[in-house]
Amino acid sequence: MGTWGPGAYSNDIAKDLKSTITAVCRLPLDTCELVDIIVNSFPEAANDTNDEDHTTFWLVLADQFHRKGIESRDLFDRAIDFVDSGKDLDMPFVTEMGPADQRKREKSLNKLRNQLTQTLPSKA
Repeated sequence: MGTWGPGAYSNDIAKDLKSTITAVCRLPLDTCELVDIIVNSFPEAANDTNDEDHTTFWLVLADQFHRKGIESRDLFDRAIDFVDSGKDLDMPFVTEMGPADQRKREKSLNKLRNQLTQTLPSKA
């Protein structure tokens, strides 16, 4: 997978994942079922903590659910933990970035963290 920038959506899996999430969230299912379908669509990234896309998977999933107004406190807490622990910033694709891009990534993650602690936007 390719990474082309410091943002959470600046790689191939994030683009693919966003499209999948949009499609799956149209289904009349509860939150756990939606997460299961999405996890099963990207099993390596979702389940393998050593996979380079692991943190991106969970960060993008949490961000998209929050933006869509889908409550999933466990999912949001998992993403917040990735930010707080620095696990994402320790991933090889981030450590290979220059210092300026690493700071941009950190700033982007902190913004996401703050959003995930806010009340969900009201959606139709």
